[in-house]
Amino acid sequence: MPKSESFVTKSLVRIKGKPSILRLIDQFSNIRNNSMHVVVGHKAKKVIEILPSSISSIIVNENYQNDTNLGSLYLAIKKIKKKSSFSDGVLIVEADSFIRTEEINHFSDFLEKNGRSFKSPTVIWTATGNAKSNQSGGFLEVDNLINQYGVVKRLLIQKKCPANLYKYKKLYGISWVNNLGVLCWLNYVEKKMDLYLKLKKLPYYHEPYIENRKLMDMNYFDVYDQSLSFNYYSELSEIFSRD
Repeated sequence: MPKSESFVTKSLVRIKGKPSILRLIDQFSNIRNNSMHVVVGHKAKKVIEILPSSISSIIVNENYQNDTNLGSLYLAIKKIKKKSSFSDGVLIVEADSFIRTEEINHFSDFLEKNGRSFKSPTVIWTATGNAKSNQSGGFLEVDNLINQYGVVKRLLIQKKCPANLYKYKKLYGISWVNNLGVLCWLNYVEKKMDLYLKLKKLPYYHEPYIENRKLMDMNYFDVYDQSLSFNYYSELSEIFSRD
């Protein structure tokens, strides 16, 4: 945030008149009848104060300062596993996601029609169009940039855009993992957790997919480039300009 603005944690940034976390909860609560779980870390008490009673569980990540997001997802999956078989899979939504409800509905419809057809461990990443040269973060290597849905050959997370732009779509902060995939990810992380804890900071939850390409089948669904994330104030300013 610029010096002229007061710092606020991502979940409490007001977008279209309400905290971003509540906007996301409202959007996703209408598309599936499954339980919703929220992981909190920074400013946990303030975030918890505004969460609706409809939330199935609230998981507090006490180690958030030493975590990117793998630790948060690990805590959530372990919590949910005690009460659920993951029969419909798990939809993962990062708190800094800004997406139109229309695109959420398109993705939800796709999962309703196709989710149970995956018989092996599977993750479906969302993408926001084709990769651009000024972008950083996550990238999905695919066979055909024209298709809205397809197979992911490789997942990358890096500070610069890959050299061969024509091969990549931009990774977005919403993904779905089927029931077999959830257990596969959890088992992998549990085996590697001691090693991860030796790092200065726990990595992104995508790390197992980067380390082991054969961990599970990877696909993508493109929600197009109107969907944004706000890691930086410039990105948040673009969201505000649409308000």
